[in-house]
Amino acid sequence: MNEELKKYLPPAIFCMTVGAIDMMIIPPILALLSRQLAVPLTESGSLITYYAIFSAILAPVLAPVSVKKGAKTMALAGMACLAIGSCICAVSPSFTILIIGRILCGIGASLSMTM
Repeated sequence: MNEELKKYLPPAIFCMTVGAIDMMIIPPILALLSRQLAVPLTESGSLITYYAIFSAILAPVLAPVSVKKGAKTMALAGMACLAIGSCICAVSPSFTILIIGRILCGIGASLSMTM
């Protein structure tokens, strides 16, 4: 295996794993979120959609930026954005704030997966 590939493989696997875990953390708690935030279950399901849309739309847009700025910079920015978004989600007092946190998580996933 190429030495350059060996250097980037563990961080790439870590970023993809964190992104996947962050995306799949919502489905098991949808009913609880719906009750706690007093929103319909169908509306709380949109939290998955917001994450997926921002992650999917921004990935091809950010890929050229990743080439220019470097994979390490993008991965670190992505992990920071994921962490900030997750903290916002954890303390969100309303559904709107939770949506903002999920959007930030989607952006962070997109940033970290473009390496």
